[in-house]
Amino acid sequence: MPGKQVLLYELNEVPWLVIDRFMQRCRDTQLAETLRCAQTFTTLCNDPNPLEPWRSWPAFHTGLSSLEHRSLDLGQDPTTFGGEPIWDTVARQGIKVGVFGPLQSWPARAYASGGFYVPDTFARSPECVPASLTKVQKFNLRLTRENLFSADAPLPVAAFVGAPLTLLRAGMRPYTLARLVQHVCIEALDVRHKAGRSMMQAEPMFDIFMRQMQVHDPRFGIFFTNHVAGMMHRFWADAMESFGEKSPYAVDGVHADLIWKAMRIFDRHLRELVKWVHSAEDRVVMVASSMGQAPIPYRSVERHLVVREAPRLLNAIGCRPAEVGLAMYPAYSLKFRSDTEADAARTRICALRIEGQPLFQHFRRAAATLHFEIVSPASTKVGLVNNDAGSAFTLEDLGIVARERLGGANTAHHVPEGSLFVFGAGIAADPSRREIDSRAVRARIIDTIGCKSDSAATALAN
Repeated sequence: MPGKQVLLYELNEVPWLVIDRFMQRCRDTQLAETLRCAQTFTTLCNDPNPLEPWRSWPAFHTGLSSLEHRSLDLGQDPTTFGGEPIWDTVARQGIKVGVFGPLQSWPARAYASGGFYVPDTFARSPECVPASLTKVQKFNLRLTRENLFSADAPLPVAAFVGAPLTLLRAGMRPYTLARLVQHVCIEALDVRHKAGRSMMQAEPMFDIFMRQMQVHDPRFGIFFTNHVAGMMHRFWADAMESFGEKSPYAVDGVHADLIWKAMRIFDRHLRELVKWVHSAEDRVVMVASSMGQAPIPYRSVERHLVVREAPRLLNAIGCRPAEVGLAMYPAYSLKFRSDTEADAARTRICALRIEGQPLFQHFRRAAATLHFEIVSPASTKVGLVNNDAGSAFTLEDLGIVARERLGGANTAHHVPEGSLFVFGAGIAADPSRREIDSRAVRARIIDTIGCKSDSAATALAN
């Protein structure tokens, strides 16, 4: 088959600044060695809508802006999406693909050309291809649900019964299991380490992805991880205080190392990717971020409002029941039986006021799915919630609780500039980091694999 075998590692939102700082802090990294022989770019994600990964990655995958691909929210009905992601394009041409976690990839599909398919960790159901990976995805989704707001909740014991054996059978290495056990022990000694719990999901999932790459040997494989981005959002000012808002932010010694711990996980993954490239003559690895992050002013929030029981909220205001999807806090995703029910719920939820201000904002409906965000008032002593009809509710009536968040509020957010580096067969070193449109990468991937290019993405690439 013409072209090369391509593995795309999606290192979500990691900019060159973090990469450079990591290499300055840590000597003899695989990253520094790899970049010496890699082709480097700075990707630009200039989009008409506010930057979010569930918008920037579909733009990367389809070569279209969010106005065209129409992916605006996590949990959105996939029938409302436009464009065709890379993996569908490649599979449609009879080429085997392996998909593991790219955003907005639910539901899983079995291609005639074979391969494997594990949707993202915000999927509405756990089905995977092959079906043997469904248990892994169930565990993954459970952890995502537990960590949506803050990682300081007790570990879900029920979810861990049998989980080590499930993960080991799927491809997790014993070494990785030992690292997970070590992290749990560290949490027990110092609760601040719980803030790094979410990044540990990347460890077994990457092992399992690489096992699937070995078993199925797809011509195109893709793996997504948010483990560094999650730490950057929360602890940028701890790790790089000179770039963040120093006052009134108090730097925490444990949190200051979390970004670099996450990068060390990536560096271990990169060692495996280098081995994979060198084990055949026609392999190429692309590491992409789709966009980046940069510091933002710190806003101190003592307690955040969290919808703990969405069914209770809907029942209290007289709305029909809905399926609750996974979404990134402070967002929520509800799927109703019809567009009409979704519109009715939007009207009633939109009418809720706390301290004279809307309790929810940023409403969007896509088919029968409704998306919105909760607002946390500056005061921790909140009174009743009222609606336009004059009814009054306590937070408990609405299934809402006020919670502290481990690590406080965010200190970094999205910017258009991202990182991309490519290494492997036929790739000449280029340290220039020249700028390219992030939507143009799709055409480069399709071209490298040896597929037929589509005109829109090819035009951007040229």
